[in-house]
Amino acid sequence: MTKKVTAVAVVVADASGKAIPGTVAYLKAPELVGGFLFAITNDKGYALWPEVPVPFTGVLQLAAAAAPYGSSADHGGEPVNIPDGNNITIRVGPTPANPQDVQLPPASFRKAAGGSPTINGRLRGNGPRLFDNSGPWKWKMATGFDALRLLITGGETQLLNYLHWIVSIRGNGIRVFCNWKVTGLDFRQVPDYFAWVRRLAVLTKNEGMRVELCVVCDFIPESLTDEQAFINAIAEVCSEFEHMVLVFGNEPYQNMQNPEWIVKPGFEVLMARGMCNPNDPAAVPYLPSAGFTTYQTVRSDDWMRKVGKDGMEIRNGFGDSFPGTHDATINTEMMGAAETYQPGRRSNRPDEFFMAGVAAAMFNSGATAHGDSQTMQWCVVPGEIEAKCASELFRGIDIVPSDAPVWDYARYGPAAPGVPMPVEPDPIDGDGDNVRIHAKVGDTMAVAVNYRYLLPGHDAWKPKGVNGWRVVEQDGSYVRCER
Repeated sequence: MTKKVTAVAVVVADASGKAIPGTVAYLKAPELVGGFLFAITNDKGYALWPEVPVPFTGVLQLAAAAAPYGSSADHGGEPVNIPDGNNITIRVGPTPANPQDVQLPPASFRKAAGGSPTINGRLRGNGPRLFDNSGPWKWKMATGFDALRLLITGGETQLLNYLHWIVSIRGNGIRVFCNWKVTGLDFRQVPDYFAWVRRLAVLTKNEGMRVELCVVCDFIPESLTDEQAFINAIAEVCSEFEHMVLVFGNEPYQNMQNPEWIVKPGFEVLMARGMCNPNDPAAVPYLPSAGFTTYQTVRSDDWMRKVGKDGMEIRNGFGDSFPGTHDATINTEMMGAAETYQPGRRSNRPDEFFMAGVAAAMFNSGATAHGDSQTMQWCVVPGEIEAKCASELFRGIDIVPSDAPVWDYARYGPAAPGVPMPVEPDPIDGDGDNVRIHAKVGDTMAVAVNYRYLLPGHDAWKPKGVNGWRVVEQDGSYVRCER
């Protein structure tokens, strides 16, 4: 027998009755398609699910702007029972109630572990790492292509909700397109366009979030002369704000004139020319460096390994044809996270993203979390799995010591560098061609990542330290050693 469905709203507030906007609310039960429904609360703490089967028994989970919710020890959500009725509201916290409303305990505002991100001066490159005024800085930005258009068209609340979600998973920046044919954004059609760019800069600075602006997208504008003029104008705006980063174009190999023809604007802003085509074996990163280098990697089964080590090879050079950029390198568009697994395009495996984050921080200063076309790219807080993938990427970046990029590189296998490994190999692989363990080795500390850890049977890998090292920490594929 088919159940009746009705609209169910949720109003989320803390113990004082203050609304918590930007909360991602998950209504979970096995009977729901996919196992859950989700919605995002507006500036009054309100969200709506248009069709919920009733009577309903399940769990309400809260995320993003709200702290983990629920009376259980693991905060796995609060049990909720919705009676058979029409247009029912779940009241989280002391909000006015109607007789048929479902009353639940109050929520609380989430505080990012370690506090919200802070902006400590301009970013600058120094060797393989980026620095701000307080020292080495870890890049944990998230895709948010649509942020500028949202702001221009009145979507500030949605944008703020998305920024708050990034903060909640320990992110510290957002990657934004200055033009985008997908949404119709064209700077030539927007009155006071540069005032809106400044407004975006002010809004993000207030949230402690850095911004990577991709200037030329979709050949907007078309000619080299016009592209140079537009890049110069955006660079001038960026120079007014210490948290802004500029990239000449998004995927310039298909969206703009050759970025090597662009003259770097004369402003004190961290800049990059843009990423080369990862799917073209003949393509090499653009030179000379404009300050740092962004890159993409192919979305193969071993994409996690490429997120980090490719950055080192781009920096140091490879073969006889490419001398290297000799700057800090950042992967700004990796395999995208999604709710479903899509080979060669999207992954829904959080453990892969943790591994990618570890690799990114071992060889470089971090990476950008990339998401699906209908969520993160549009500044929409993603679903539970996609959000977990982005969170695990940042956790992987955070777990690695900030000095690791300047340590020596070591690995097993033929033609390995002459640096002894700090951990023993996976017994399943031996020490031959099948081993996929990279390490960075300092004077008293070393880290390693086993890229085959997620394959069947490899999660039994519990390595001992070798060559005078001892293992002091293991988190799945990641190992830290001391001596």
